Amino acid sequence: MPKRFLLVEDDSAIARIVTDSLMLDGYSVDWEYDGLNALKKLSTRHYDLVITDLRLPSLSGFDLLKHIKSHYTNLPVIMLSAVADLEEKLQGLKNGAEDYICKPFSIGELQIKVAKIMRSYENTPVISCGDLRLDRIKRVLTNQTEKIDIQEREFHLLETFFLNPDKVISKEQILRNICGYNFVPSTNVVDVLICRLRDKIAHKKSSVSIKTVRGIGYRIHTDPHGNDVQVSPST
Repeated sequence: MPKRFLLVEDDSAIARIVTDSLMLDGYSVDWEYDGLNALKKLSTRHYDLVITDLRLPSLSGFDLLKHIKSHYTNLPVIMLSAVADLEEKLQGLKNGAEDYICKPFSIGELQIKVAKIMRSYENTPVISCGDLRLDRIKRVLTNQTEKIDIQEREFHLLETFFLNPDKVISKEQILRNICGYNFVPSTNVVDVLICRLRDKIAHKKSSVSIKTVRGIGYRIHTDPHGNDVQVSPST
């Protein structure tokens, strides 16, 4: 599947140029005009990168950046601004933006920066969700500083969940992509994996839970109580 980006830009001409260029590079791009609509999109769909203008209707790019970095730990952000102000640039970088590009800018510059960030995040050695951290090199899961023992298949399942926060992963996808063998409708391997991970995470009183979406699959979610919640497909 192509990487999906969210572009938040109130200048339709710039938005069209950026969208067309990134789509030619093989990315999928959703465009939103203002920050509040961008927040709604973020809550309903998984994105691999956000590109946002600083000056936006209803919600500033800085406020959007702060929300992203507090709720979507592994989601990179590039900020765009017509104001070449050093203090604003430093503020954006200090608040977690991966890059800050001043307008007018070369579309080639943006494409290069996007490609670099995507390569960097694909090779990120440690990814996190809530209070859990997954070391992809050592294949170790920790709850803050405490290690949680996991097996090989559990590691691959958690890696998929962490890289797709709030995205529903079906049993079929888990069997085909995680377990590495052909899908057998009657197998209970997925149920066993999920149950085992839930027990391990709950035992450490983590803020993270694995939710069941009835009839569809599972998704990982940061929950204050760390409990599994049964949800309907529409949530």
